[in-house]
Amino acid sequence: MRTFLTGALAALFLWAQSAHAQGPCMPYDRAAEKLQKLSNEVIVGRGVTRDGSALIEMWADSEDGAWTILRVLPNGSACLMQYGNDFHVPAT
Repeated sequence: MRTFLTGALAALFLWAQSAHAQGPCMPYDRAAEKLQKLSNEVIVGRGVTRDGSALIEMWADSEDGAWTILRVLPNGSACLMQYGNDFHVPAT
């Protein structure tokens, strides 16, 4: 089931890509809602790129290990950079 939901989220981004020449992007609010509702993911980290052109967010579900990395642009769109599984926080 989890693989289906991750695939569905990726399909939503790819569908949005057809309307955006720069890549698989959609409005940030919509992307965040999909990650929260479809994948039960929450933001676990974020940082501004070195050149200041975007905010990078890492979302993850600590229960099943799914994760997603978004690039958030100043125009309010979020672009899917990568997603996967087996997310964990290393012991310190």
